[in-house]
Amino acid sequence: MPVLLAGFSIGVIQIIPYTKTVACCLGIPAGVWLALWLDGKSTGDQSLVSLKKALITGLLTGLIGAFIASFLDLFITFITKTNEFVASFNEFQKMMTNLPVDEGIKTNVMEIFLSIRNDIVDHGFSFFYAITTIFNNLVINVIFGLIGGVIARQIINIKRDEKNG
Repeated sequence: MPVLLAGFSIGVIQIIPYTKTVACCLGIPAGVWLALWLDGKSTGDQSLVSLKKALITGLLTGLIGAFIASFLDLFITFITKTNEFVASFNEFQKMMTNLPVDEGIKTNVMEIFLSIRNDIVDHGFSFFYAITTIFNNLVINVIFGLIGGVIARQIINIKRDEKNG
């Protein structure tokens, strides 16, 4: 249950403007710490956290957070037919003109991104956007979840060691 609560919290934090910029490197490890801390409180187990338990908690918290964030992002995009990708598209076009890349590659990339943008604006959904969002969230959340598990384990074990000994 603590993993579900922490994972859901991470997923929500990842879609809130301004907090999403620090959600991966601060929010996910903090969520894993919360899951481990709540687990200790709910079970009454104040023994040292094993590396295996910390990594499994980090993995599961990251996975749940990734699915919640992806679902919420795609759902909000579907309803509003806009998102940060659509809002920043004009800036993206300007950036692409300044890249020192072959014009053919620029044209192909712009066609793909314009297609994604148009799908979102017209239908509220782009299959390619959905796949990349889910994949990105899974990879980032799992990596930072595992890192967070190791860091949270150290913090909790130091506190428990001081308390017990």
